[in-house]
Amino acid sequence: MQVKTIPIIFFTWTITTCCFAEQIAEYIRIPSKGPGFAIDRTTNSVIVGDVGYDAKFCDAENEFHCVVSKVFEFAVPRNSILQNKWEFNGSIYKVIQRIRLRGERPALVIEKNGSPKIWYLWSTHRGLMMFDIKTREKQAGGLLLDGVCGFAASNGCIEN
Repeated sequence: MQVKTIPIIFFTWTITTCCFAEQIAEYIRIPSKGPGFAIDRTTNSVIVGDVGYDAKFCDAENEFHCVVSKVFEFAVPRNSILQNKWEFNGSIYKVIQRIRLRGERPALVIEKNGSPKIWYLWSTHRGLMMFDIKTREKQAGGLLLDGVCGFAASNGCIEN
């Protein structure tokens, strides 16, 4: 019996499971058509339609996940599930509802004070899922995440 040596080659395949917030989170307006919106960490910008605005992001050591630009601001504490109210950059953010979406990890409906008020739907897993300016008491629609993982998503959120 003859013994053959077969070389075995090992491949290392790195799958990025880091937060989608490290890349680009795109949002579409529903139910009406309107300009798209994106938070782009690769170019440090917030994009409305085809116009980009400079943006600053909190680094990983900061107590907040945040983006600040001339046209958009959002901040949520990294331990947000424990807090009902926080201040960031002179604005007060307040959790107005805690919900679960299709068995999803907790999601928070957050309202930011100011004129006009802005509301956000943020999931501890998927990140910023939806937001809009609060123009009336009963409002339908807003800017909805066009994908799986939004800005400030958890490290375990993977875009498929």
